Amino acid sequence: AAARAGGVRLSMHPGPFCILASRNPAALANGIAELDYHAEVMAMMGYGGGWHPHGAHINIHVGARDPGVEAYRENLDKVSQVARDLVTVENDESAFGLDEVLRLADRVPVVLDLHHHWIHSRGGYLEPDDPRIARVIESWRGVRPVGHVSVSREDVLPGHDPDALPDFAALTEAGLKGRDLAAHSDLMWNRALNDHIARHLAWCDIEVEAKHKNLASTGLALQVGPILLGTAPAVPALAAE
Repeated sequence: AAARAGGVRLSMHPGPFCILASRNPAALANGIAELDYHAEVMAMMGYGGGWHPHGAHINIHVGARDPGVEAYRENLDKVSQVARDLVTVENDESAFGLDEVLRLADRVPVVLDLHHHWIHSRGGYLEPDDPRIARVIESWRGVRPVGHVSVSREDVLPGHDPDALPDFAALTEAGLKGRDLAAHSDLMWNRALNDHIARHLAWCDIEVEAKHKNLASTGLALQVGPILLGTAPAVPALAAE
């Protein structure tokens, strides 16, 4: 009730074992039970009626590469109605990029993770006018979409210019692996990326997946808020003390 009164959007993100695409019957049964459990908790909190009430959602990944998105689609019918009305699907950095998860856009809303997309596409920075963004928006059926953001870890890119976008090709040519770059940072330390993220606020709410979530979210807001309002230049992101 406090969240709804304050206009706070609630979400859950079960662990990676909560999947709907698996050829292992036990793993699939556990994934379905876990998703239904999260939906039951949401319902107890007043979010059990209709399509993503107040923007609430339970976000999961597709699951195993084999059987993939078609198994997700088939097994979605095995979860509760409340779960079907709350679940979302997110692109990942390996098996299921944005184009793959958009194959599910007729059934579930797509959560676009910009950092995962950067890894999967080997350095692509999506702009809000990319045609795939319109399909993401449509998948939410009138509810304002959600997007995920992060950036590569500070200790993986020590000394990197915070006012320059990370260059995936240059970084991998220097010896870094995709798995090194995929790990989430502590803070949203890259101001150039934050400016890029700010453009996506025109169409979605942003969930920060950096490790120091509150500090990272505050730092991002301090930088991009004045830019969006047109009242001040960018403010450097917060640093942990």
